[in-house]
This record gives sequence, structure tokens and C-alpha cells, in this order.
Amino acid sequence: MANTKEIKYVTEVPSSLKQLARLVVRGFYSIEDALIIDMLVRNPCMKEDDIAELLRFEKKQMRARISTLRNDKFIQIRLKMETG
Repeated sequence: MANTKEIKYVTEVPSSLKQLARLVVRGFYSIEDALIIDMLVRNPCMKEDDIAELLRFEKKQMRARISTLRNDKFIQIRLKMETG
């Protein structure tokens, strides 16, 4: 007997999980972290430079905040090579 269950993968983060992430970051992290998470909830894939420019963060500060959120598994980094 072959088991032919289809495996369904979620391709988008459910809104309830987005809301949970926002609340947890607001409760336990700095305001800068909360602002970054709010930006990423609205736009799931953004360039680090774009976020820094919109929030008016210095690059060093931005990298430190992203590193913290990445280590705590709130965000993932996606590298993309740009040509031209």
C-alpha cells in the first residue's frame, strides 16, 4: 500500500504569525528592532540599504540590529547578486 499524501508547503507567512512577531519584538526588543520588523511585515523582501534609508539608520547600526534579529530567527537573509 503506497501512501500518496500530498505535501503542501506554505509560501507566505500567515498574518497571525506576522502579528505575533510584531508583538514579541515590541515587548522584548528595542524600538529600532520593532521598526525593522514592521517594515519587513509590510514588505517581506527588502534591501538592507533601503530599510536603512527609510528608517534613517546608519549602516553600522542597521547591521547590528539585523544581526540580532537574524540570530534570534526573526528574519532571514537572502543574498542576491546584482549585475550591471
